[in-house]
Amino acid sequence: MNATPQATAAEVVVVDYGLGNLRSVTRGLERANAGVTITDDPASFADADGIVLPGVGAADRGQPIFGICLGMQMLLGSSEEAEHAGEGEVEGLNFIPGTNVRFDVDKKVPHMGWNELDIQREHPLVEGIDGQYAYFVHSYYAAPDDDNAIVASTDYGV
Repeated sequence: MNATPQATAAEVVVVDYGLGNLRSVTRGLERANAGVTITDDPASFADADGIVLPGVGAADRGQPIFGICLGMQMLLGSSEEAEHAGEGEVEGLNFIPGTNVRFDVDKKVPHMGWNELDIQREHPLVEGIDGQYAYFVHSYYAAPDDDNAIVASTDYGV
């Protein structure tokens, strides 16, 4: 029996900026039935249904951007990460005004484990997953200036 190919759900551009795990991100998107293009050419971003900055979103001209790890940190205005290495605060792209904040010293860092997701507002990325769990491995969390930038959250004491 031949299976009928399923139509691609979205055309997604994965930004290749020389860092990040492009293969894992691509495989995950393909499993979600997305067509994936890996590129460092900004001209190709405009035609995409969404952009992934690898490396956990925001919207640029109404186009979804999903930042993973370093990619998420880059979307915000600043990060405390270099500050903890004695290098001072680092500027981000400021697509989402706010700061990446290191967990307080009373928290185990990095935080690793399954946490329940709490959906803050409707968005196709989180449709039908309220109360589901996601695996986290991180020492920092996003603290946007505008709470409307938050699609989902989880509780690790903050």
